[in-house]
Amino acid sequence: MLELRPTCEHCNKNLPPESTEARICSFECTFCASCVEQVLGNVCPNCGGGFAPRPVRPATNLKGDNFLGKYPASTTVKHRPVDPAAHAAFAATIAPRQPDERQAWHKRFAMQSNNRAWELSTMQRTPQQDQEMLDAAHASAWHWAKIGTELHQMRAAMCLAEVHALLGHGSIALAYAQDMRAYFLSHETPDWELAFTHAIHAHAAAAAGKAEEHRASYEAAKLAIAAIADEEDRVIVVQTFSQVPAP
Repeated sequence: MLELRPTCEHCNKNLPPESTEARICSFECTFCASCVEQVLGNVCPNCGGGFAPRPVRPATNLKGDNFLGKYPASTTVKHRPVDPAAHAAFAATIAPRQPDERQAWHKRFAMQSNNRAWELSTMQRTPQQDQEMLDAAHASAWHWAKIGTELHQMRAAMCLAEVHALLGHGSIALAYAQDMRAYFLSHETPDWELAFTHAIHAHAAAAAGKAEEHRASYEAAKLAIAAIADEEDRVIVVQTFSQVPAP
């Protein structure tokens, strides 16, 4: 008989017995639909199996005393948050075998890891979150290397440059920054992405102790940010640029 566990193991969202958002694996590991789709990629972090919607147990006695009143839902919370980057690496060992499924799987984890790395890059972090940010950036780059275009791979390099700059890995940051900068400056690039290019190159140069490159890219970033047409795009770039030390 199903336990009907009360919460999502990852985000701890309430999943009462009548919830249609609950998803379970064959061992009844329980997660919400959002975490299954956006964090886990339909792979259980505990057994590697897939998920299915959890059945709803009747609240009233419709037949034979088979209802919640006689068989109540569990009240034991199992809150075991998943490390997205570590889970992506685990799930990679059991990736779907069909080519079209593999491509969708790689894309999903590339985007998820990329978004997490950028989210962490603009917040106050613990040492553990520093490591998560680094792992997520490299996981995203690995997945894009499998199925992405050159543009995807250069955007991954941009993320890696920023993450390594934030962590003080100057030479590594600058190597990624130089590669992505050469690409974006030689291709037609949206205004917001051009501003990111200069800002992150400036950050990497600063981390690497390259004063002239730092100064030149910092000034180029200021001009590029002022030229961004969309205010929302400008705000996003400024979040990153605000972390670049002034020359």
